[in-house]
Amino acid sequence: MKRFHISISVGDYAAAVAEYSARLGCEPCVTKQGRYALWRTELLNFSISHKAEQPAGMVRHIGFEDNAESGFREEKDGVGIIWEYFSAEAQAKEIEDKIPDAVTVVQPKPIKASGAEVIFRFLETSDVGAFRALRLRGLKEEPSAFLECYEDALERPADAYLSYFNNGRIAGAFVDNALVGMVALFPMRGAKLRHKATIGGVYVAPEARGRGIARRLMIMVNHEAQEMGLEQLQLSTNTLNRVTITLYESLGFARSGREPHILKLADGSYVDDITMVKFLKPGS
Repeated sequence: MKRFHISISVGDYAAAVAEYSARLGCEPCVTKQGRYALWRTELLNFSISHKAEQPAGMVRHIGFEDNAESGFREEKDGVGIIWEYFSAEAQAKEIEDKIPDAVTVVQPKPIKASGAEVIFRFLETSDVGAFRALRLRGLKEEPSAFLECYEDALERPADAYLSYFNNGRIAGAFVDNALVGMVALFPMRGAKLRHKATIGGVYVAPEARGRGIARRLMIMVNHEAQEMGLEQLQLSTNTLNRVTITLYESLGFARSGREPHILKLADGSYVDDITMVKFLKPGS
């Protein structure tokens, strides 16, 4: 396997990781929080580096990952660009020597569900029926995960769900043309609030879980928010959703507050809510 290698410098590390994960369709396989990240695709070996002395957007070096190489070597071409040649094993050792506390992540296999490929795209108004059906399923099967109750949502006609499309963008995951996962992005309105957006309606059908679908959908809306020029994302989740909280924190969200007893369930028990925020621009 031979991959083209390119390394660039970035200014905002977290924003760059989110953007390139979305663009490349996978997460980095090696990371050092705030400093370094490496992606491998079928054809590309791509890394980013954040250092105060490096201007953002600068090409640091290019070259090839090639397992025919016996080690790690570099050379400078006629215009001053550094070319690196290395095997995957040699690059791993180089990273370990220079960034000993970098975290290596096992790359997930291509996402599959029920033996079929998962297709990711933003929903259109023609998907409103599928959106309503999946939301109703989530409300019914996991009532503690939503503020809205199933009975109230069931009474609303399908056309009423168009308001979700009119007020935001909804990322969806499809298997065999069936919607199995979704995440909604709702930009706020008003001069003092339009720098922010709320993420909500996060749900993946049980049979499609464990394949990284929710993470991919979150990366999609994160990238969309950056394309819109937004500065801040916020969301909330109840304290029972420990797996979801871990996912959000891994994507750069930080806890910003807690609301006790936000839900009272049918059995009389209460559920607290955690609010989380992510800043997309330095100083925002």
